[in-house]
Amino acid sequence: MTTLKLTQVGNSLGVVLPKQMAVWLNLEEGDMFFVTDAANEAMRTPCDKAFRSQMAPR
Repeated sequence: MTTLKLTQVGNSLGVVLPKQMAVWLNLEEGDMFFVTDAANEAMRTPCDKAFRSQMAPR
């Protein structure tokens, strides 16, 4: 388990991922991804524009 800390980034909050975690998650700068809770485990999936539009509130 890795503990991450939220930090203030302008008017938002951000999380800095350790490089090792970014490699493990196959993420690079500028990538978008979803984080979901599945059986108390976080899952990372790539951002999919079609999925995002289907899930958008109508």
